[in-house]
Amino acid sequence: MPENQSGLIPYGEAEVNYYYIASSLDIKLHVKHNGSLTWTPYLWIWGSDLKGKDSGNFMSEWPGDPMTEGENGWFDYSFTYKGAGTYNVIVSDNATNQTIDYKGFVDNEMWIVIDDSAVMGSTYLTFYTDNPETNPNAPIAEQVTLG
Repeated sequence: MPENQSGLIPYGEAEVNYYYIASSLDIKLHVKHNGSLTWTPYLWIWGSDLKGKDSGNFMSEWPGDPMTEGENGWFDYSFTYKGAGTYNVIVSDNATNQTIDYKGFVDNEMWIVIDDSAVMGSTYLTFYTDNPETNPNAPIAEQVTLG
């Protein structure tokens, strides 16, 4: 909130709406298997508006885009967020198996760990806001509910 949140208006009424502008709309996602699986993760990403309603896909067709293999077993993907609200993620192995809809993210960078032992289920991801390999106390990413 601004430092000066009050004031005097001599005539009429005024309404002030505060909103948050992200420091950057550039998003980086990193995904890694925690076991022996080696398939390349695909990402399907879409947005939700400030009321929490789906507001459009960032990919042109299912199952989305393959991630690029990076360092130390991490796969990387970057995109620029479009619009206001949150972004949502589905991870798949090129559509054979896929996660549930993970919704409500606002972080500019996340590390996502795939639990290879549970990959046949739909909830096998853990989202962190820091690299869990270099920070053993990496915080779990929060999912924001709008609406």
